[in-house]
Amino acid sequence: MTNHKSSFYQVLTILFILSLYLPAYAGIAEKYLGDEGIENDPDVLFAENFEEGTVDEICKRWDTFKNKDGKVMAVSDDIPAGSAGSRSLQMTGTLGENAGGDLYTRFPSQDKAYLRFYTKFAADHAYEHHFVGFGGYNPPSAWPDPRAGTRPNGDDRFHVMIDPIGGHGKYPPPGIWSLYTYWPEMKISADGNYWGNCLNPVEPVIVTRDKWICVELMIKMNSAPDKADGELTLWIDGEQVAHFVKGVKRGLWSGMGFDLIEDEYDTKRWFELTDKFKDEPEKGRRCDVCYAMRLERTAQKAAEEGFDVFTTVMSLSPWKKADVLNRIGRQFGARFGVGFIEADFKKKDGFRKSIELGRELGLYRQDYCGCTYSLTAHERRKRGPGI
Repeated sequence: MTNHKSSFYQVLTILFILSLYLPAYAGIAEKYLGDEGIENDPDVLFAENFEEGTVDEICKRWDTFKNKDGKVMAVSDDIPAGSAGSRSLQMTGTLGENAGGDLYTRFPSQDKAYLRFYTKFAADHAYEHHFVGFGGYNPPSAWPDPRAGTRPNGDDRFHVMIDPIGGHGKYPPPGIWSLYTYWPEMKISADGNYWGNCLNPVEPVIVTRDKWICVELMIKMNSAPDKADGELTLWIDGEQVAHFVKGVKRGLWSGMGFDLIEDEYDTKRWFELTDKFKDEPEKGRRCDVCYAMRLERTAQKAAEEGFDVFTTVMSLSPWKKADVLNRIGRQFGARFGVGFIEADFKKKDGFRKSIELGRELGLYRQDYCGCTYSLTAHERRKRGPGI
């Protein structure tokens, strides 16, 4: 196996901008031709143009850096057209020798901030993971500390990585633009860890090689701990390609791009209806009651939203009774005036196909029904006979 070198030129200018007064279409950069003098703007938190000093001296302007054996970073004269400068910083990752390099710095706390940089991927650049990160830690961290595989609590950290992804080879390298994100409501991965969830533009945007690209990101924090009104926006070469706010269509990991209607879960009513059947086995009367409660509310919601039909995917499981589900679905469809699509999705190898698709998409699959009684029975079976 031969080593492969992947290079990108990073980045002419990195700007961490607090812009509370300028609308999105009139950013700070519009006032500075070729970015000349932008570092002196009072709303700019930090700027790096790589114009002064050696690589070592550039690294000292940041809080921490990685430049293994001094072989990763190099000053380059390759710059974007129209630049007021004459240098950029090239980073080269070599498989088997290093994991590339990084520069890290901290800023005062902000509720809303913008990041803008220019980058160019080499003509032979391969796939990669972890590119440019932006976020915050509480308390502040003197070094990058994403705590990969764990979900933030909501008051400890928030991390967004502008990260090209290849979609398991679906897109040519380096891939498409994506936001690899850690936040409190992120979804669990198939292995039980919480790996970054990819928030992608609705229409995939290919990361072009051998071409300078302007990348911009805006992060707006929630207005209060109990609010979910934060925002993420991504621009590529001045064009907005993604804007994530509360209620936006979700990605492959949750909703497959469709609108997701999340209803309140009435736990109290569920226990009231199922308590006398708590000792029933899987596929027993408790399940029938649970089916009815869920399908009644689904039919009601479908009628309220003006849908023509509704259905359930529960029949995909070998532990669910398709005939009972279809009978209950027909009854509530008739009551609320909405058609019910009858199905048994486990047929034609449906269950096996769902497992394969789940693995492909990195979806979490639990090995019990989902209710507290089935979980208790599942744990009892795992322990085996004993006192």
